[in-house]
Amino acid sequence: MPNVFKLGFKSKVLSRAHAEIWLKVSPSSDAASAPGAPKLFIRDTGSSSGTFLNKHRLAAAGIESHPIELKDGDLLQLGVDY
Repeated sequence: MPNVFKLGFKSKVLSRAHAEIWLKVSPSSDAASAPGAPKLFIRDTGSSSGTFLNKHRLAAAGIESHPIELKDGDLLQLGVDY
């Protein structure tokens, strides 16, 4: 069971369950090897104001996105205030 940590932000453009971010470690190919490098992922959970990665919205309002791997240098924006 993965650890779950919930963050709260005081913002008018973020919902209570706006997006999910998690770390995934791939198992090694054999028992004697170290596990693979960890990877960080994000998924919009159907927010109305959007989750943006490098200025691109992950999914339309009200639609859950598929998981996207985050890379070093990515720009992440949660919500937009019109």
